Amino acid sequence: MACIQGPARNQDILKFWNRHRYQIYKLCSYRIHDELSIQDLLQNVYIRLHTHYEDVRKLDNPERWLIRVAENICYDEIRYRKRTQNVCEKYYHYETRRNSANLQQTFDEQDINSLLDKISPSLGTLVDLHYLKGFSVGELSEMTGIKRSTVSKRILVSVEKMRQNVLELVKKS
Repeated sequence: MACIQGPARNQDILKFWNRHRYQIYKLCSYRIHDELSIQDLLQNVYIRLHTHYEDVRKLDNPERWLIRVAENICYDEIRYRKRTQNVCEKYYHYETRRNSANLQQTFDEQDINSLLDKISPSLGTLVDLHYLKGFSVGELSEMTGIKRSTVSKRILVSVEKMRQNVLELVKKS
């Protein structure tokens, strides 16, 4: 739990931060190219440093801790951007290999939804959230209260059922 300390502690934190701020800025700007986001990330790193300073100063290499925190915060931002970008784009266009001649067939939203309708709703929802909405297996596990391995297995089973349905459609055409 964070607690507010006196000015001496704040001065120590500021000195430590000012020594490493430029290095953290360079690290964040290398991974994230938006200046406003970089400033937000720097603020988050500083807040984390301020919150955990008592533990950090006892470490053998507190600079490495600060760099690692900055890297993790940058990776979190990249993951967040990737997810929101995937959700915002049109994501219902998938391609599948049709035959040995490598002809490709594009499925649109209607085709995907019809394939999802042919499997049970619980399985279809997991596939939709994982592949189309961009949620990770861990996040789905937390949302549903089901173990990660069970979520993974259900996704695999539902994708296999969808593949079988696609093969049936290809054979019919």
